[in-house]
Amino acid sequence: MIVARRGRLDRALWWLLFRGDRLVVATGILLGIFAVNVVFGVTRLFLLTNPARLMWMMNGVVNGILTLVTVVVAVNQLILSQEFGGVRNQKRQLEAVVEFREEVEEQIDPLVSPPETPAFLRELFLALADRVRSLERKCKGSDVREEMEAYVRLFDRLNDQIARLDDPRADLFVVLAVILDYNDSIQQYETRRFRAKHDDALSDATERILDDIQSLLVQLDTARQYFKMIFIQRELARLSRYILYTGVLSIVVSGLTIMSYRSLPTTPLGYDALVVVVSLVVTVVLSPVAVLVSFILRVATVARRTAAFGYFVPEPSGR
Repeated sequence: MIVARRGRLDRALWWLLFRGDRLVVATGILLGIFAVNVVFGVTRLFLLTNPARLMWMMNGVVNGILTLVTVVVAVNQLILSQEFGGVRNQKRQLEAVVEFREEVEEQIDPLVSPPETPAFLRELFLALADRVRSLERKCKGSDVREEMEAYVRLFDRLNDQIARLDDPRADLFVVLAVILDYNDSIQQYETRRFRAKHDDALSDATERILDDIQSLLVQLDTARQYFKMIFIQRELARLSRYILYTGVLSIVVSGLTIMSYRSLPTTPLGYDALVVVVSLVVTVVLSPVAVLVSFILRVATVARRTAAFGYFVPEPSGR
């Protein structure tokens, strides 16, 4: 029961950090803010009879939102700086991508690698699974069979990843979810260790297969970093757009509240209704912060989970 509960908690945390729609996460944060304000107001942990406190908060929020919008403009400039550049820089980047695709095409079955990211990554996994099966067949009956079986077990999850990428609805988000769940660093290390330990006992054909596996793992890691860069650029662009939308709304609501705060004590609404109104105002003006938190949670999670590169395997430390 404890294990099952921990599994549910892990899934809920993973949904919050990565899988969940960012607007849904932001809405959940805002509902929490609204509920806390209502509870505090109804229980009179803070009073609304003195509107000066609300005006002070609205002034602070306006200043903060203006600063946040300035940061968003700076983020947009950073994103655009990656897109705008001289022809020489653009050509160099395109040539690097073409060179990478040609390297991949030497390992996979199609003559031309697919343009869609899910299909491209699927071909990489298929090629890797094919090399692993070939290696297993080559080493049957050899002196290294037992250790080879332990090495092959490192690739047991390949079929699961391929199945996830077979979904016709798979997009860049699914691709990133797959490569976040796939740890190839230990596979790269074990491939090099296995070759170094049994170099004299391996045939030339087996050596070539191990060369292909090592090359495919490097290409998989390269694809991971490239897809991560594209995804983070998209997320930051979406964040900028939503921050601008909610920021304008927040500034307008804050301004209206500041202009009308003096008439707040004379409103015909009862105290409980006044608590709900003020809680709603506070929730609306804090909406840019909720949007920022929801997107940064995902971006930071992606950056952290893809921090390992190549043969370095960081110690596990939670999500």
